[in-house]
Amino acid sequence: MPADPAFHHSAPEPAADRTAQPAGLVGRFAVQVRERPTAPALVYGDEWLDYATLDRHANRLAHALIARGVARGRLVGLHAGRSAALVVGILGILKAGAAYLPLDPAPPGARPADTAGDAAPALVLSDACEPPAGWVPLSAVAAEGACEADPGIEADPDDLACVIHTSGSAGRPESVMVTHRGILDLLDDWTARFGTTPGEAMAMWPGTGSDASVRELLLPPTTGGVLHLVPDGVRDDPRALADWMRVHHVVRILLPPAHVRRLAEAPGEHLAGLALRHLLTGREPLPEDTLHRLERALPGLRVLNGYSPTGTALYCTVHLGPRPRRAPVDTRVHVLDERLRPVPAGVTGELYVGGAGLARGYLGRPGLTATRFVADPAAPGERMYRTGDLVRRLPDGSVRFVGRGDDRAGTLGFRGGPGEAGDPGGLPRREAPSGPGGSLITFRDGEGRGQVVCVHPADGTVFRYLSLAEALPGGYGVHGIRSPGINPGEELPPTVEAMAEAYLRLVEPLPDGPLVLTGLSRGGLVAHEMGRRLAEEGRTDLSVVLLDAPATGDEDGRTDVELRDKGDRLDGTPPPSVPMNTDKAREPATAARLVLVQAVGTGGDTPLLRGIRDHWHRRAGNGLVVEPVPCAPRDMLGSEHVRQVAARIEAELTFLADRSGHPNDNPAAGLEAR
Repeated sequence: MPADPAFHHSAPEPAADRTAQPAGLVGRFAVQVRERPTAPALVYGDEWLDYATLDRHANRLAHALIARGVARGRLVGLHAGRSAALVVGILGILKAGAAYLPLDPAPPGARPADTAGDAAPALVLSDACEPPAGWVPLSAVAAEGACEADPGIEADPDDLACVIHTSGSAGRPESVMVTHRGILDLLDDWTARFGTTPGEAMAMWPGTGSDASVRELLLPPTTGGVLHLVPDGVRDDPRALADWMRVHHVVRILLPPAHVRRLAEAPGEHLAGLALRHLLTGREPLPEDTLHRLERALPGLRVLNGYSPTGTALYCTVHLGPRPRRAPVDTRVHVLDERLRPVPAGVTGELYVGGAGLARGYLGRPGLTATRFVADPAAPGERMYRTGDLVRRLPDGSVRFVGRGDDRAGTLGFRGGPGEAGDPGGLPRREAPSGPGGSLITFRDGEGRGQVVCVHPADGTVFRYLSLAEALPGGYGVHGIRSPGINPGEELPPTVEAMAEAYLRLVEPLPDGPLVLTGLSRGGLVAHEMGRRLAEEGRTDLSVVLLDAPATGDEDGRTDVELRDKGDRLDGTPPPSVPMNTDKAREPATAARLVLVQAVGTGGDTPLLRGIRDHWHRRAGNGLVVEPVPCAPRDMLGSEHVRQVAARIEAELTFLADRSGHPNDNPAAGLEAR
């Protein structure tokens, strides 16, 4: 390992040669219009437009905008939901030489007017029935255009193409300026990796205001594809989404990991008969069992997992397939120390990104731009983006995510705050530093109604709780505790008692109020011990929900429980098995409210199931609440069963809120107790 490592110049992952393309986005769309004027370009519900018709609508809007004084370098707001108006609006604005600012009206709590006010666009086009004051109806402006010929304006690569407004996870919201060069590089990378087939159906799932929408909306019309806008009514329903993809023969879609897992939970029902060949995702690696189900159900499917800081055009590094590595796209990826010096392989440093996909900076925030977009020591005269993400470079040149170097929100895959990039509102976005006590990962901060803390099961990770976080109402904070021992240099506490003590220190900073501690399988043992200790300290607004936690031995016995991470550690080596001694059978009963959510299958009650209930009943000082779930243990947090688990936890939080400040003298009131 060199003492003074040189800058690592990343190259694109080997792919097919990039074919010659027209210089700009508008030019590429014009080629498709000439080659396939009557072919379908856009489908939404019962509405569809061919290439020639879409081009005429966009040209009329462009001429109307030009007549209103819109020109190159100007910014136009576009307030539109999933409709043909959205696509016509984007193409019309680009044809006028301007950049578009997407203002998505769909997300709960969205404030498009505030977003538009911060960005100060030349005007805002809206397809709303009653646009806000000062905004103009898109249809009315388009009707002003008297010419259907192309205006003939082609932007330069460094011109602004769009401005993506983040949620403000770092404090004040940020308006990221994305250039034509960045988007073109993104599209070129896709065509180099996967090629294009004119006429193939490409689905648009992300929110219309997210950075993910940029490629999803612009790739099909510039490559001859058919853009299918996923209807709002099927976006979050796996069964309906699968049926919709099957009907429209969708070959390509971008989905968040939680949705991918939900589709793969029932491959025979959701995946059979799909034409899907390309699946994009991000934020977190997909579990191996999910990838295995996808591969078996859809032979030949290629899965791309992308990483996207806000300062780049959608993604800057990716990995293909199940291996947890990231291969650079067309970027320079540096892992640097605090003095901007490269660190050796295996050493943690901060990730910096340079290259064609880099954004111009933050609109109206030169100070923040100067802080985040700094000079690239490896490329004189060029800049690189400081992501704030801590990574390690592996010997093969790929990088692995470790954590955050500041308090900004960060995820693997799509970056930004909740609700961005198709975020369903409950996925990991902040991680406390790892140490002897593991890591506290916040899925959602909530609104102060209560907190849910999920303790890792035997594999040490918290990925499987993502479906639970998504199913719980947004008012509750949801967190996961990841096991120490996954990262190099970390030691696993020797006993469940030691784990509980360390994990209680992690949750101390959480807001006061109703608290549910939960854990799947072996994680329930640790959650039980954490709750027992808190109850001994006098905490009453507390419930421990055991998700199919096992019995730990007879009254006088001692059981060794093996906790280990089933995946690779961050340095690429498998972690050792660590025996975890538990002595729960000889512990006193807990004073905490105790609920057992038990997977009972479909074959009726058995002596084993009764034995587990009896075991926990003897440890429930105030009585045991039992919630049977008709599924196998492995399916408890999958498919429709996670909704029952979420409803049980929500009921506990409501119960605790109602009884706030009072002892739980009748914990099973109104509930099934056994």
